Amino acid sequence: MKIDSIHLYRISMPLETPYAVSRKVFHEITPVVAEVRGSGGELGWGEALITPGYTHESVEGGWDFCKHAASASIGTDPVAALAILRRQVDMHPCAASTLIAALEMLTAHDALRVMETTRIPLLAPCHAKDPEALKDEVNGLIESGFATLKVKAGFDVGKDLARLHTIAETARGRAALRIDANCGFSLDDARRYLDGLRGVPDIELLEQPCGSQDWESNAEVARISPVPVMLDESIYSLADIDRAAALPGIGFIKLKMKKAGGVERLCQALDHIHARGLLPVLGDGVSTEIGCWAEACVWRGRVRHAGEMNGFAKTRARLFEDPLVVEHGSLLMDAGRTPVIDRAVLNAHSVERESYTLARSCQTR
Repeated sequence: MKIDSIHLYRISMPLETPYAVSRKVFHEITPVVAEVRGSGGELGWGEALITPGYTHESVEGGWDFCKHAASASIGTDPVAALAILRRQVDMHPCAASTLIAALEMLTAHDALRVMETTRIPLLAPCHAKDPEALKDEVNGLIESGFATLKVKAGFDVGKDLARLHTIAETARGRAALRIDANCGFSLDDARRYLDGLRGVPDIELLEQPCGSQDWESNAEVARISPVPVMLDESIYSLADIDRAAALPGIGFIKLKMKKAGGVERLCQALDHIHARGLLPVLGDGVSTEIGCWAEACVWRGRVRHAGEMNGFAKTRARLFEDPLVVEHGSLLMDAGRTPVIDRAVLNAHSVERESYTLARSCQTR
């Protein structure tokens, strides 16, 4: 097989409800999407949202990388193209992952083969701010079957704690709470927050309290925290996992395919987390069905905690002709299912496109 064509898309998928993290409010998901076709008609898809601040990459830099890599890959063996791209993950993690994931789907990576129907428990985010609306939201999510709820923090310690207490009191005994600060706390803020969450029931973990490069502060928070700490933004490589495993109080590591460098490297990283005595959490809350489906495939047999590959459930439109189904709080993965992209939806939400073929022609619109 040779790579016959690569189509790159920049798309905009508006969200049903704005999704607030400590330093940004998402109103849409705007990933780069890669479509790779083989000489025998084989097809693979990949995507990654580049968020400056979450990654060192820029949106334009990532788009340029994908264009140059796509042009260089036309007519080559996909295995050889994968080898080249994997060597560039450290410098361009999200951009390289977009093409790597598409090539891994093209070449039918074992982890993407769904041989039996699987149900993957999903985490559900709590969006509401008003206390009464928040209580209604929590009750509704639990009644819908969600057993793990995400509580965002890192905004204002007092308001964060008040919101946490409302959620905890409403959910008491019925759902686990996963708190995510998204790097939003200083060390002093984190200490104040820890004081306020002591004794709060059902907290599974506290995710990424301080900055991605502030290992010293995250280590101190983990040391004094009454609940396990999970790192996300700090983790890109196996060396980062090793560094985290050496810190008392770090119990979890969260991974996303777009940072790991595709399916194969994601599988390796999950295995490495287990080998270092930690527990993995997997999933991208700002990914469309393309990335969420691939992460769900990898989740099977490697992770037991609720998945965070729920970005697809936040968008107004879906990219799959047969959309992913969430049933009683779980993502349903049907045996033998191969995703098919709804091209009308893809085209309607595309804001830029680049196409590369064996003839080396390139069209832009």
